[in-house]
Amino acid sequence: MFNAAGAALLASNLVTMVLDNTANPGAVTTNDSITVTKTSVKDLMGKSPDTDYKFTVASDVSKPVYNTIAVQSAAYNNNVVALTFSKSVWWGINLTDPAHITATVGGVGRTVSAISPRAKGSAATTLNITLAGAAITDGQAVTVTITGTGAANIKDSTANENTLDTGVLIRSTNYAADTTPPSFDSISVQSVALGGNVIKLTFNEPVWWSGLGSGDITVSIGGENRTLSKIDDAVLPNSRVKASAATTVNITVDGAAITNGQAVFIAITLAGSAKIKDNSYSENVMQGSQNKTVTASVSASPNPNHFFANARTKNITITGSTANATARIYVNGTFQQSVILGSNGGGSLTLSSLAAGNSMSYSLTETGKIESVVVLDGSIPQATIDGGGSTSLSLCMQAAGVTDKVKSNASMVGSGCYLLVNNASYTGYVASANLTANTWVTPKSSRGGVNDMPLDAGTVSYQFENVDGNASPEISDGSILAAPDSALIHAGANGMITSSSGLASATYTVYYTVGSNPPVSTLNENTSKMLINNTASATTMVLPAVNSTVVGDVIQWATYDSGTGNYSEGSLGETLVGVGNEASAYKNQEKYVTTSVTDIFVSPSSEGVSYLKVLFTGA
Repeated sequence: MFNAAGAALLASNLVTMVLDNTANPGAVTTNDSITVTKTSVKDLMGKSPDTDYKFTVASDVSKPVYNTIAVQSAAYNNNVVALTFSKSVWWGINLTDPAHITATVGGVGRTVSAISPRAKGSAATTLNITLAGAAITDGQAVTVTITGTGAANIKDSTANENTLDTGVLIRSTNYAADTTPPSFDSISVQSVALGGNVIKLTFNEPVWWSGLGSGDITVSIGGENRTLSKIDDAVLPNSRVKASAATTVNITVDGAAITNGQAVFIAITLAGSAKIKDNSYSENVMQGSQNKTVTASVSASPNPNHFFANARTKNITITGSTANATARIYVNGTFQQSVILGSNGGGSLTLSSLAAGNSMSYSLTETGKIESVVVLDGSIPQATIDGGGSTSLSLCMQAAGVTDKVKSNASMVGSGCYLLVNNASYTGYVASANLTANTWVTPKSSRGGVNDMPLDAGTVSYQFENVDGNASPEISDGSILAAPDSALIHAGANGMITSSSGLASATYTVYYTVGSNPPVSTLNENTSKMLINNTASATTMVLPAVNSTVVGDVIQWATYDSGTGNYSEGSLGETLVGVGNEASAYKNQEKYVTTSVTDIFVSPSSEGVSYLKVLFTGA
């Protein structure tokens, strides 16, 4: 406590005396004697000392010291720096740059605005100066120097007016512009996959850390706790250096793929927060445990039954999938291309390459949602009868243009698979259930379709399409030849086959139906092949077995390629005529009667007949 004379007597033996000279400045000066009477001082018990206190006023000769600087604000041509002194100071002149004070920012000189005089009665322990130039940035070094001349003009407010201590006239600091801790702002699901769900955490400013582990971030999906396996695609624990600070962090979560509508909860624990810092000069540390929740918005997963990959065309065809979604195509796990599907869920694209053994995967991305889980759709098969390591399709297959049918010497195995027949501009389909050994079958114009596909003159190739809808590379099997010119083929009454022009040499097959109704559909391979060895001789024609054809049957000629097993297109139909050993001459399938005896093997004849043919049945 203080008594009237200004003395305070504590419970201990320490006595503090405060001399207040404000009311009468100059009344007490150096070396004056001051007496405090003993009766004016009492202890806590009310007892006074035995004698008066006598003091001599001593002069303050300590110099004020330039202690610190701190950036108060930063703005273009208005950067304010506060200088702090150990005692209240004043000056009686304008302090100017560079005579009295100078400054640098980032090692580069800055002009200090002139400082007006400060009266002794206004002495204070701080001085704010203004620096010109660009705004000081976070972490920049700021140095303010008071020159010797400046120090001589800066004084304390004591009676001695002591000038600034010249022992320390340079002070530096780094500007700490950001002193606010970072905060955890939001989360969003980036991608979904079994054992690899990626979730992005967003902060209000760039962050970095040291040694974040699985216990620092907790995760639940749909109320189920999940294990954190990676941070920024790196194993745990891991670190991010300050120079790589960013506002986002990607974490990988184990377990089932996140589905649409599931609640995703992420919490950064107290221990985790203590490891996360911003990238400011101050390296402010995140405060407290923080958490966020979001409802996952995930696109519908693709149905592999809607996707077809063809190694021959390198096309990916999509039918009946999710309308207006973006389909993404992956080959061997690597993204290749994407296509926006139409309102019917269909679309197609062409890849640069596609080979047997390539694995196929697909995903969908709907508007406003993230990409679905990537769904595996098997692999591209081999061009064999089973899509694997069995017999090549070129060694199994035959095609007949005359009947628009194909035949395999082995049955196709595998439910839901297809043989693809490529000919001219068509692709036909034969279901695996319909491709049985040594049976002619007509390709259909679509999978599971009912419309027959024609086989025209031209190349023919085959592919195996597996149950996943993936078609093998094509394997060529030669060509289907054009129909032979029936004008060159003569079957005589003597049972011989020859050529009227001397230009045809091939293996011919009689192809027929009984009564020509229903339409021609059967190829008799076993009993009706006839060969012209060369242009000079003829061999005996083996007609179908007795009673297998009758007068009125329609027969055609087709050539046979023994190398590929393919039959050509059929010639013009010719009606079988005659009974017994009777032979009749026909011109262009119309019976022709000459006015005189005509050698039917001579062309042209004296009657101007372009070609004649004799077809007969006989004993």
